[in-house]
Amino acid sequence: MIAQRCLDLLHRVASTGWGYDLCSVLTGSPLTRPKWRKFYQSCSGLVLDLGGGTGVVAQFLPPNCSYVCLDIEMPKLRGLAAAHHGRGVLADSRWMPIRTGTVDFLTCHAVTHHLTDKELDQVLIEAARVLKPDGQFLIADALWNPSRPASRALWAMDRGSHPRSLCDLKQLLENRFAVVQQTQFALYHQYAAFTCVRLD
Repeated sequence: MIAQRCLDLLHRVASTGWGYDLCSVLTGSPLTRPKWRKFYQSCSGLVLDLGGGTGVVAQFLPPNCSYVCLDIEMPKLRGLAAAHHGRGVLADSRWMPIRTGTVDFLTCHAVTHHLTDKELDQVLIEAARVLKPDGQFLIADALWNPSRPASRALWAMDRGSHPRSLCDLKQLLENRFAVVQQTQFALYHQYAAFTCVRLD
């Protein structure tokens, strides 16, 4: 009972802007950010960040990018506005208020483990709709790997209930996109990043 109350409190804190950023720092984001940064160096044009929270991805982008962060939690978007990291859109990634074929670079970072397979497929359908024909989609997340004790402990505290193995996540992606590059590395979790393009 006490453990569940503590976990509920942690989840409430993580839903705020400052709490979200603090949890990210405590789980190793300062160590993983240099690895993520390289994926964004060739970005240009309109960059749409799905489930972007407080807009951490904005710090990775070259100056010629126009950054838009889409999230379902207003406290996180307020954190983005306070840090002047770009424009925020309060919306669900399954039904994006974004015009078809207008996004140059789409990113979805540390979000898939919050979604069921059906929800993730809905997000991927929408992602394919809003992405330009020559655009790129970067999707990255921590993976389910029960052989890593630290990872199991972190997943037990995470608000996301749907961590996936590398094979499971890739299979869902390949239903809607062509994966052109795949990268993995490990810290507490094992992580994977997939660079994708539209199938059509």
